Amino acid sequence: MDTELHSFFPMYISEDIRSMVMASAGSLIAGKENLSDIPAIPAVYAICARVNGRPANCRFIGETDDLKKSLHHHFGEEEQSRRLYSFMRSAKQKVLIYLPMDGEEPAKRCSTEKYWKEKIVLK
Repeated sequence: MDTELHSFFPMYISEDIRSMVMASAGSLIAGKENLSDIPAIPAVYAICARVNGRPANCRFIGETDDLKKSLHHHFGEEEQSRRLYSFMRSAKQKVLIYLPMDGEEPAKRCSTEKYWKEKIVLK
């Protein structure tokens, strides 16, 4: 696979970034559901595909008061973006990248989200 076709996530954005491969029972990767492991915390986050073991081809960047609730929304029927909905329901591996922002004001989360959007190419 030609890696030049992919836009890999720049992990240098913050030292405190965390990541996890996500799987839901509703996706085609049945039996490996791990959405319950996502913390219910304020965060800035990105949803990416996984290519050659690395986060790539970012599909979404957002900020939230409750990361767990937001991710369940993206995996659910209520997701507004058909493109993101299709990706979330596909068999493709999904990577959640997030920066915990406990104790930060919403304005700080918004400015961090804006910074990420300036640095990361959405696919």
